[in-house]
Amino acid sequence: MSSLVLVVEDDQRSRKLACDVARSMELEVIAAESAEEGLSLIEKRLPDIILMDIRLPGMSGQDAFRLLNADSRTCKIPVIAVTASTLPIQKNELLSQGFFDFIAKPYRFIDLLTAIEQALDSKSE
Repeated sequence: MSSLVLVVEDDQRSRKLACDVARSMELEVIAAESAEEGLSLIEKRLPDIILMDIRLPGMSGQDAFRLLNADSRTCKIPVIAVTASTLPIQKNELLSQGFFDFIAKPYRFIDLLTAIEQALDSKSE
Protein backbone atom coordinates (compact mmCIF):
# COMPACT_ATOMS: atom_id res chain seq x y z
CA MET A 1 0.00 0.00 0.00
CA SER A 2 1.41 3.38 -0.94
CA SER A 3 1.94 6.22 1.49
CA LEU A 4 -0.72 8.90 1.85
CA VAL A 5 0.17 12.57 1.41
CA LEU A 6 -2.15 15.38 2.53
CA VAL A 7 -1.67 18.64 0.63
CA VAL A 8 -3.20 21.68 2.39
CA GLU A 9 -2.93 24.58 -0.04
CA ASP A 10 -5.42 27.31 -0.97
CA ASP A 11 -3.70 28.27 -4.26
CA GLN A 12 -5.07 26.00 -6.98
CA ARG A 13 -1.87 25.93 -9.08
CA SER A 14 0.38 25.21 -6.11
CA ARG A 15 -2.02 22.52 -4.86
CA LYS A 16 -2.09 20.85 -8.29
CA LEU A 17 1.71 20.91 -8.58
CA ALA A 18 2.18 19.41 -5.10
CA CYS A 19 -0.39 16.71 -5.86
CA ASP A 20 1.22 15.97 -9.23
CA VAL A 21 4.67 15.63 -7.66
CA ALA A 22 3.38 13.22 -5.01
CA ARG A 23 1.47 11.20 -7.60
CA SER A 24 4.60 11.02 -9.78
CA MET A 25 6.19 9.25 -6.81
CA GLU A 26 3.29 6.77 -6.89
CA LEU A 27 1.92 8.12 -3.61
CA GLU A 28 -1.74 8.43 -2.74
CA VAL A 29 -2.84 12.06 -2.37
CA ILE A 30 -5.68 13.88 -0.68
CA ALA A 31 -5.97 17.66 -0.83
CA ALA A 32 -7.62 20.47 1.09
CA GLU A 33 -8.04 24.18 0.39
CA SER A 34 -8.05 25.21 4.06
CA ALA A 35 -6.60 24.10 7.38
CA GLU A 36 -10.08 23.30 8.64
CA GLU A 37 -10.74 21.04 5.64
CA GLY A 38 -7.34 19.38 6.10
CA LEU A 39 -8.02 18.67 9.77
CA SER A 40 -11.39 17.21 8.81
CA LEU A 41 -9.72 14.88 6.28
CA ILE A 42 -7.22 13.78 8.95
CA GLU A 43 -10.14 12.74 11.19
CA LYS A 44 -11.16 10.25 8.49
CA ARG A 45 -7.70 8.98 7.57
CA LEU A 46 -4.22 9.70 8.93
CA PRO A 47 -1.73 10.77 6.27
CA ASP A 48 1.90 9.68 6.33
CA ILE A 49 3.10 13.22 5.61
CA ILE A 50 1.51 16.66 5.25
CA LEU A 51 2.41 19.58 2.99
CA MET A 52 0.97 22.60 4.81
CA ASP A 53 0.71 26.09 3.39
CA ILE A 54 1.34 28.60 6.16
CA ARG A 55 -0.92 31.38 4.87
CA LEU A 56 -4.40 29.99 4.50
CA PRO A 57 -7.85 31.55 4.65
CA GLY A 58 -9.33 31.11 8.12
CA MET A 59 -7.02 29.10 10.35
CA SER A 60 -3.33 29.49 9.52
CA GLY A 61 -1.10 26.55 8.74
CA GLN A 62 0.88 27.29 11.91
CA ASP A 63 -2.27 27.09 14.05
CA ALA A 64 -3.26 23.81 12.38
CA PHE A 65 0.27 22.50 13.02
CA ARG A 66 -0.05 23.35 16.73
CA LEU A 67 -3.30 21.34 16.88
CA LEU A 68 -1.62 18.40 15.13
CA ASN A 69 1.30 18.52 17.59
CA ALA A 70 -1.08 18.53 20.57
CA ASP A 71 -2.82 15.33 19.40
CA SER A 72 -1.10 12.01 20.18
CA ARG A 73 -2.48 10.50 16.95
CA THR A 74 -0.96 13.17 14.70
CA CYS A 75 2.05 14.59 16.54
CA LYS A 76 4.51 12.26 14.79
CA ILE A 77 3.38 13.03 11.23
CA PRO A 78 6.11 14.98 9.38
CA VAL A 79 4.68 18.34 8.29
CA ILE A 80 6.44 20.30 5.54
CA ALA A 81 5.75 24.04 5.74
CA VAL A 82 5.07 25.75 2.43
CA THR A 83 5.10 29.53 2.11
CA ALA A 84 5.80 32.32 -0.33
CA SER A 85 8.19 33.90 2.18
CA THR A 86 11.85 33.30 1.50
CA LEU A 87 13.12 35.12 4.58
CA PRO A 88 15.69 32.99 6.40
CA ILE A 89 14.28 34.16 9.75
CA GLN A 90 10.86 32.68 8.92
CA LYS A 91 12.44 29.40 7.80
CA ASN A 92 14.35 29.16 11.09
CA GLU A 93 11.21 30.05 13.07
CA LEU A 94 9.14 27.36 11.36
CA LEU A 95 11.80 24.70 11.76
CA SER A 96 12.22 25.61 15.44
CA GLN A 97 8.46 25.13 15.91
CA GLY A 98 8.88 21.53 14.80
CA PHE A 99 7.99 21.57 11.11
CA PHE A 100 9.90 18.78 9.37
CA ASP A 101 11.04 20.99 6.49
CA PHE A 102 10.35 24.27 4.73
CA ILE A 103 9.74 24.92 1.03
CA ALA A 104 9.43 28.40 -0.44
CA LYS A 105 6.93 29.06 -3.22
CA PRO A 106 7.05 29.06 -6.10
CA TYR A 107 8.68 25.72 -5.52
CA ARG A 108 10.68 23.67 -7.90
CA PHE A 109 9.67 20.10 -8.67
CA ILE A 110 13.00 18.73 -7.40
CA ASP A 111 12.77 20.60 -4.07
CA LEU A 112 9.29 19.25 -3.42
CA LEU A 113 10.28 15.74 -4.48
CA THR A 114 13.31 15.77 -2.18
CA ALA A 115 11.33 17.08 0.81
CA ILE A 116 8.66 14.41 0.37
CA GLU A 117 11.27 11.65 0.06
CA GLN A 118 13.08 12.82 3.20
CA ALA A 119 9.83 13.03 5.16
CA LEU A 120 8.85 9.51 4.12
CA ASP A 121 12.35 8.21 4.95
CA SER A 122 12.12 9.77 8.43
CA LYS A 123 8.93 7.79 9.11
CA SER A 124 10.68 4.47 8.42
CA GLU A 125 13.60 5.17 10.78
